[in-house]
Amino acid sequence: VLDNVSFNVMEREVVGILGPNGAGKTTLFKIISGVLKPDENDVLVYGHSVVKEPEIVKKYVTMIGGQGGIGLFFHLNVIDNLRFLAKLYDIPSNIAKIRIKEALKVLDLEKYSKLPILYLSSGLRQRTLLAKALVVRSPILIFDEPTLGLDPIIANQIREFIRNYLSSEEKITILFSSHYPEEIELLCDRVIILHNGKII
Repeated sequence: VLDNVSFNVMEREVVGILGPNGAGKTTLFKIISGVLKPDENDVLVYGHSVVKEPEIVKKYVTMIGGQGGIGLFFHLNVIDNLRFLAKLYDIPSNIAKIRIKEALKVLDLEKYSKLPILYLSSGLRQRTLLAKALVVRSPILIFDEPTLGLDPIIANQIREFIRNYLSSEEKITILFSSHYPEEIELLCDRVIILHNGKII
């Protein structure tokens, strides 16, 4: 899918990956986050190889993307999903409580927080996936088309939170994919255009 893709990302930078469906954006992100192993070559995350040290890389990178609720526990409600995730990442309970409350508010999930994921619409499941990123706040956050399928108001709130809080205040390094040029222009410091697996 990818053909000799090579680029660097500076710490605290917001880099956009722009391209149509099938360009290779999701595959690229899965390799960077240690989910997929590249057929050749390597990716270094804070000096750690995704080929030789994928478990270490996964501690530095959180990827959020796609729809349908993949990565959520369908029998748990929204808030319990976020609490469980916080425990997996060893986030102190007092900090987790603040982050969960903030994520629920930003993503307009407060009134759905006690509902099992099983009963949520695909849009609400996507918002819950985004809330996971806001709770974990790894040094590197990867957002794979996070506003896809969301209504304009919520999508704009997500963009503002990513740019004004996660990037500007928390200084988190962010990779953000989209096929909407205006969204990339609004959020990103730098843009990489991907087409048919190549950087063009």
